Amino acid sequence: MGRPDRRSSSGADDSVICRECGRELRHVSHTHLRLHGMTTGEYRDKHGPLSFYSAASRKHLSNVRRAKAAKKAPRPAYVPRSAEDVIVDLRRLAKGRTHLTVKELKRRDPVLARQAVRAFGDGEKAFAAANVAHRRLRKLWIGDQFAEAVLSRAKSGKPMSYKAVLREEPELANAALGRYGSWGKALIALGLPWHELAERKPRTKYETGRALIKLAGKRKVIDLNTFNGLRNWVRPATLRRYGSLEEAARQLGLQVRREKQRWTDEAVLQDVRARMARGESVSSTRMRKVAPKTYAAGCRRFRLWSRVLALCRQP
Repeated sequence: MGRPDRRSSSGADDSVICRECGRELRHVSHTHLRLHGMTTGEYRDKHGPLSFYSAASRKHLSNVRRAKAAKKAPRPAYVPRSAEDVIVDLRRLAKGRTHLTVKELKRRDPVLARQAVRAFGDGEKAFAAANVAHRRLRKLWIGDQFAEAVLSRAKSGKPMSYKAVLREEPELANAALGRYGSWGKALIALGLPWHELAERKPRTKYETGRALIKLAGKRKVIDLNTFNGLRNWVRPATLRRYGSLEEAARQLGLQVRREKQRWTDEAVLQDVRARMARGESVSSTRMRKVAPKTYAAGCRRFRLWSRVLALCRQP
C-alpha cells in the first residue's frame, strides 16, 4: 500500500484528502472520522501511515510550538561563586530596592540562592553578611525567647495592647496567638496584669462608669456573657478601676445577669402581677414595647396574651 498524494485536486498544499469519502479537508480529525464510524487508529491501520494534516497545517503547528518554546526563559547556567562573589551579586540584586526576601531571591536568581545557602548556611545570613536590607517572613521562637521579648517590651514602657503590638511587632503578636490563643492569655501566662497593660489609653473611673451604664441600657442590666466577650477597653478598665463587675454594678446601681432567664408559667404570671401591683399598663401594645421578652414568653406558653391577663386577674 503506497502513500497517496496529499495534495487536493487543485494542487494546493492547504488540504488533505479523506480516503473514506474523498473530501478535501485541512486535516482528518477524529470528529470527521466519527461520521464513518472509525477511530484514528482504525483509519491508520486501514489506509497506512498517512499524514492526517495538510502541509499548511503542519507548518502552522510547527510555528506555534516554536513560539511557545521561545517564550520559556532559559535556565541560568551554573557559575561557581565564592562567598565574596555571592555578596557582590546580592548587593547588585538589591540595588534600588527597599528590601529583599528569600522567596524573591529564589524567584529572581535560583542559582544565586543555592550558592548563598551553600556559602553562608541560609539566605538570611547571606543578607546579613552582604549588609542588605531584608524582611523575614516568619520568626521561629525557641525556648524562652517569646517570654523574654514580651517582658522586655513591658519593661520598656511600650504600649501593650494587642493592636499596638500587632502594628509594631507582628511576629510577637502572631506567636502569642499560636502559643496561647490570644494576647490576653499570653500576658496572664507570663504573670503580667493584662487588664492594666491592655489599655491603649488609660481611662478614668468616670469614663469607665459611663461606658458600663451605656452597656446596661434602659433596663440597667449587664449580661455577664456579653461583658466577658467585649474586645475593647471597657472590660480591662472595669477590672482595673473597680476590681470586678459586681463591685462596679453595686456602685453604679446596675444589675448583673449571670445566665439567660428561663421563663416558666409561674415566672410569667409573677412578673405581670408585679407590674399590675405597681400600677403599670400590661396591655399587649405596652408590653411589646416595655417588656418584649415577658410578652413573647407569655404568648409562647399561654398562646394568647388575653389568657395571661385573665389568669393574673383571678383572685
